Amino acid sequence: MRSHSRLNNVRGMPSAPRTLFAVVLLLSAGACDTLSARRTAKEGTDAYKKGQYEAALERYEASLAEDPQLAPVQLNRGFTCLQLFKAGNKADRDRYAACAIDAFGKYQRAKPEDARGRDYLLQSFVDTLRYDDALAYFQPELAQTPPGKEAMALLGQIAAKLGRVELALEWCNKRAEATPNDPAAHQCRGTLTWEHLHKHPEITGEERLRWADQGIEALTKAMALAPEQPESYTFANLLHRERALGHCGGVPLPGAPGADGGVPAAPLPGADGGVELDPAMQAACDEARAKDVAEANRLQGLALTKLRASQGASPSPSNSPAASPAKGG
Repeated sequence: MRSHSRLNNVRGMPSAPRTLFAVVLLLSAGACDTLSARRTAKEGTDAYKKGQYEAALERYEASLAEDPQLAPVQLNRGFTCLQLFKAGNKADRDRYAACAIDAFGKYQRAKPEDARGRDYLLQSFVDTLRYDDALAYFQPELAQTPPGKEAMALLGQIAAKLGRVELALEWCNKRAEATPNDPAAHQCRGTLTWEHLHKHPEITGEERLRWADQGIEALTKAMALAPEQPESYTFANLLHRERALGHCGGVPLPGAPGADGGVPAAPLPGADGGVELDPAMQAACDEARAKDVAEANRLQGLALTKLRASQGASPSPSNSPAASPAKGG
């Protein structure tokens, strides 16, 4: 009877050790999976260093399939997808753009304390021009009061790169409404307007003047808010030069200022290929353009003065190259 009792006791005891043994087996299996995943990831890194990006991506994704918790591998996967995006055709570029955004997004969620995840994700939105993905990502920040300034700035940047200038300007306006005392919000509209006019010389006449005036108004606000910063003066100068091309419907006249402040070759009125203008109209156009150029030159001088001041240089005429005595001949 005693031996039977002891047998029963022995048979009743092993349940806890068996459970512990099972846990040890699971932990050992997990450790093995992690080690294997790390080895696979290293194979991906070796391929990446050789420029074998397709192979690197395959190895990184295999590593994550073995152990999805290896967050640093998501970073490497994201970088690899960006490399493939740069070299891919249209269909592949879309896939690799989505891959990079997915990888950096997963890294950010896994390591929210590491600012690199968000930085790389936002830069990927810009590099891959994924406006809709960026808009979806920023929805929580845009729903705040006021909306997130960084979100509006980045969405405007992507829209501008896509050539959607009206949408980009809309984001500039929203920034200015949300943060009216932020000079960058107003400068945003001015610089975008200059870029648009500079790229589209076919915009002439009243439409060109309207665009230029809106940009100049925004830059004037930026100058009032940050009078020491030279950028707003610089772009206001450039916008006045673009504005000068809009007078009289954009008809080229002798001595008309170019977009860079120079004087382009233009046919004389009445000459072959030229345009016959009423002398009074020509005089009015010359005067209007001269006013824009004079204002552009004034703003350019102010921009140089502000720039020298920001660099710690004296704004005196002796520092101006134009005022320095000629050397040599």
